[in-house]
Amino acid sequence: MKTHTLVVLLILKGTTLKAIGHFSAIGAETAALGGIGFMSNYHSSSNHHALMPWLEKPGIACSMANYWGVKNLNQFNCSGVVPYKTFGYGFGLYNFGNADYAEQGVQLSVAHAFHKRLSVGLGANYNSFRIANYGHKSVFLIDASLAAKVNDKVMLAFKVFNPYRAKLNDYADERIQTVYSVGLQYKINAQVKSFVQLEKANAFQPNLKLGIDYSPKSFYHLRFGFSSIQPQFSFGAGFKHKKVVIDFASTIHPMLGINSQLSFAYAIGH
Repeated sequence: MKTHTLVVLLILKGTTLKAIGHFSAIGAETAALGGIGFMSNYHSSSNHHALMPWLEKPGIACSMANYWGVKNLNQFNCSGVVPYKTFGYGFGLYNFGNADYAEQGVQLSVAHAFHKRLSVGLGANYNSFRIANYGHKSVFLIDASLAAKVNDKVMLAFKVFNPYRAKLNDYADERIQTVYSVGLQYKINAQVKSFVQLEKANAFQPNLKLGIDYSPKSFYHLRFGFSSIQPQFSFGAGFKHKKVVIDFASTIHPMLGINSQLSFAYAIGH
């Protein structure tokens, strides 16, 4: 019964087996903006690695999420980025679930900025899934991303996750979904940024995501978002003090309730 309940909840969340970190991008900043995945932060190594070379300092970020108040549906992520000249190097670790259903994974990524306005990235993911009484499976995946700064106000982003549809098992030729996403960031003024992202997985309807980031002062942000697939509304805030950034977010599901997420980031170096 517990396993059945977990699988039902995962389906309602908009996933298949594996997709926790890719249908739902990582970090409270992202969650508050409706799941917009192309945010430039230390979770970029997992969400949109093409942005890594444009970060000013190396750093690390950790995020903790709880889905609908169910203690067995907790997720933990840790990501890091090291920008070096025109390159960016990153890693990501995640863990989701409990003894009945669990996912773990590790990601390594690299990106290269050809100049200040164009960057491309490539990631490699090793993921493991386990369902009680059914066994476990490990699979290797890749993803690629691109980011282009059209001008000082507009940035375009594109990502494809698992383009070759890696096989999960031989039964019914079950495969992990390919996910495509394209996004636009528009800087309205010095205090407000707007985001639009369209995401499409093979077996799901397109998901339109909208987000607004309002920063009246440089040390804090207010964020609001929307995701069309269920639909869901989200909100959150972020606070910065010197090298430390703390973000939190809540997402409101129309049937299941509230998801909560908290992130902590630290910039390394002077």
